[in-house]
Amino acid sequence: MSDLILKAVKSKLRFKTSNGVLNTEDLFDLSLSDLDILYQHYNREIKSSEGESLLGKKNKATKVTELRKDVVKLIFETLQSEAANKASLLDKKVKRDKLLTLLASKQESAMNDKSIDELKSELDELDKEDSIED
Repeated sequence: MSDLILKAVKSKLRFKTSNGVLNTEDLFDLSLSDLDILYQHYNREIKSSEGESLLGKKNKATKVTELRKDVVKLIFETLQSEAANKASLLDKKVKRDKLLTLLASKQESAMNDKSIDELKSELDELDKEDSIED
């Protein structure tokens, strides 16, 4: 990843969008759908320029367009991965909170199921601990 981004930054690569001209780091602020539109645009540009040379060589403009397309794809994949990780962490947090709530409920239920004698015994133990600490 870093080599591609470094190459884009060093060459001061710019991306024309409906929001104006963006530099490489600005792409991280775009939505996934905006990045996809940009990727499709560069893909069409590359396909339309293929076969224009009798020698089969890529011209400089095509190479720059390919670099733009690759950068957009990389940033898209990075943002998509970050979003998936964020969603996974959120799911884990929701599940953890639910488990903690259920655990507290079970503990409360276990306390409710104790007999009066068991509860008094536990209170006596706590009172003994308090008197020892004083």
